[in-house]
Formats: sequence, structure tokens, C-alpha cells
Amino acid sequence: MDVFISYSSIEYDTAKLVQGVLEKNNITTWMAPESIPGGDSYTRAIPKAIRECKVFLLIVSNNAQKSEWVLSEIETALNNKKVVVPFVIERFSFNEEFDFMLSRRHRIQAFEEKTKALEELVTTITTHLGIKHISGDTGAAVDINTETLVKTHTESRVDIHTEEATVTAADTFDFTIPAETKKTLRYTNGDSYEGELFEGKYHGMGRYTHANGDVHEGEYQNGVRHGMGRYTHASGSVYIGEYKDGKQNGHGKYIFS
Repeated sequence: MDVFISYSSIEYDTAKLVQGVLEKNNITTWMAPESIPGGDSYTRAIPKAIRECKVFLLIVSNNAQKSEWVLSEIETALNNKKVVVPFVIERFSFNEEFDFMLSRRHRIQAFEEKTKALEELVTTITTHLGIKHISGDTGAAVDINTETLVKTHTESRVDIHTEEATVTAADTFDFTIPAETKKTLRYTNGDSYEGELFEGKYHGMGRYTHANGDVHEGEYQNGVRHGMGRYTHASGSVYIGEYKDGKQNGHGKYIFS
């Protein structure tokens, strides 16, 4: 794996666009949550991926510098002496800790000329990887088409409604919670949570059981549902598919009772 992509979950769409550009140029990437194998935990899979990557790409934003998870990822990358490439997507004031972590590293400014910045990003990463030409069909060193990528990404996350298109990643997703990292929390209202935690928040694989009988199983990030999930209503209806920032968003299917 060539590149680990670190980002704030709020900038998921931007991170996916950048990932698309890199993959289009034959640069292999790793990005949570989709790169985490079913049943594995965030706290185990992410540090391992950072140790194995060749380049650590950071999507830099004000949200990123406020994310404890992003800061932990940067610290892991620095401790493992990884090449860190900051890709700045907006104008904002760096706090002292973030500025210090990224000191002496060239920052690619992407908030004005996005296409030019993406070209610089691909060139920078391929230079670190020792790759001269990565698009064999045309011989071009960089293959950038942001309009196509945005369009493709938008279309790829449309909810599935047709009878024929019922097979999604959710059909084969493993909702098993790793036994070695499972914690159990019980609340006075009758709700309960079994799963992984990070700094006191639901993070990783978990199962939340509501007092009314509804159950959600799946991936959590920073305390909210994010990634693949299965929500079973007490009535018997089931949603299986993607979540983003706590809401059903992306590919999925809904089975009515």
C-alpha cells in the first residue's frame, strides 16, 4: 500500500475525491472506514496501516486540527518516520500544536486552484514512491479529471431502490465485534452499548440496543454511526448499508417487515 489518507470525517467527500485521483494514477491507498476488514477494530487496523504505508497524506482543515483521531494518526506517522504530505483544503489559522507537527513539511495549498494542487499532489507522491510515469495508456505522468471524479463519486453513493440491484457491500459485511476490545455500557433508560471505545466515545465496531427493542450494529466513529451498519427495528424492518455522520447515507437497502 502506497498512501495512507488521514482526514476529518466531516471532509469525507473531499478525501474520497483525492483518493479517486490517486487511484486513477495507479497509486494504491488506504482510507478508513472502507479499508478496514470486517470485524477488525479501528484501534488495531489504523496504526498497522500507517506503519505499512510509504506516504502519509493528511487532508488539512480546521476540522482536522480539532480531531483527536487525526492528531493521533499524525503522531503515529511521525513516530514511524513516515513521509508526511499536508494537503490544505481551506484557509484557516493553525493552532500551535498542529503547526508544530507540520513544521518543515511542504504544504500543498488546494483551496484556490484545485486541479493544479491535485497535479502537484500526484507528482509529489510519485516522486517519493520513485515512480516516473504511472499512466501506461497515455504516457502522461499525471491523470487528473476532477469533474468526472465528482460526478462518479456522487452517482456511486445513490441509495438503491430497485429489485434488481439488491447486492451491496452490506450483504457480505461482517458485523462481529472483536471480543478482545469489547466494552459494555448500560444506561438508566434501558439502553445499552456493546463494542469498542476510543477516549470514552463509541469508535470501531459496536452494537447499540434501545429500550424499545431497536438494535443498531456496525461501525462508529467519534461517537456516531459512520461506515457500514445494520439497524433492526422492533417491528421487523431492517436497514443495511452505509452511514455518514450518524445518518443513513450512501449505498444501502431497506427491508420492510
